[in-house]
Amino acid sequence: SSVRGGVVEINLRRPVCAEEGQRVAVSRMVSGRWRLIGWGIVK
Repeated sequence: SSVRGGVVEINLRRPVCAEEGQRVAVSRMVSGRWRLIGWGIVK
C-alpha cells in the first residue's frame, strides 16, 4: 500500500467489485471484533 496527498493505493486479499465514485469502508479484525479503520471513494 502507499499514501500520496490524501490518496491511498491498497492491495486486497480477495477480489472486489466496486464502481468509480462508490463509497467503500475498510474494516479490520481487532480483539475478535470487526472495527472500521477507514473509508473512502473509489477512483
